[in-house]
Amino acid sequence: MNKLQRLKEEIQSLPAKKSRLHLNEDLRRYNTLASESLETLRQTHRTTEQVAAVFPDLDLQVTVIEKINSAVRTAQSLRKTLEKIENIQTKKADDNFQLLNNTARTARNNLRDKWSATLKEKIDTYDKLVKASSSANLRGSSSLAEKLERLRGQTDILPKTEDAVLKVKSDLDGINTSFQDLGLEGKIGDFLIAAAAGRANAKILLDNEVQEFIEQNQLWSSLSVKIG
Repeated sequence: MNKLQRLKEEIQSLPAKKSRLHLNEDLRRYNTLASESLETLRQTHRTTEQVAAVFPDLDLQVTVIEKINSAVRTAQSLRKTLEKIENIQTKKADDNFQLLNNTARTARNNLRDKWSATLKEKIDTYDKLVKASSSANLRGSSSLAEKLERLRGQTDILPKTEDAVLKVKSDLDGINTSFQDLGLEGKIGDFLIAAAAGRANAKILLDNEVQEFIEQNQLWSSLSVKIG
């Protein structure tokens, strides 16, 4: 971000150095675009760290980080252009400042899209199990459903603070832990999903692990299976 900050400072200092008044309007416009780009990139850079804290394996290199780096390179090039203000080509400068602004916005939008898609994928993975546990009236199923709904509310909102990150991580970790505590994994998880949809095969009831889970949670009256 330092190069972009220096670009902004360079723009702001030019009117004092140069007496070409007809450039002042262009310089004000450049200053606005540079300021907007700087703020967008600062926020995106910070938020990238927040997103990585929730999803450390998420690949943001091409869609976000390279866009940020590209914007910084454009800023560096523009600084060199403005050093020769007396020979500046307004159309070319306009295009490059717009490119800077667009690249900054693209980095932010790509980060939001990545966050949204990844969180929605997690929610879709959990959704059937949460519905199955609620259908079976399992202990703790209401808490699971609440956590899932909170996560749904965050799919289009980038976490911009540490507190926001902690809340999302807490709900994701809480769902995982609850699934393990309730035994909603492997054969039992598959069975519950199928049973909640009324398509569980009766053969699976012969499995000792499944029988034990049904007995412990008193689920016999809640199940719907098919014969054959």
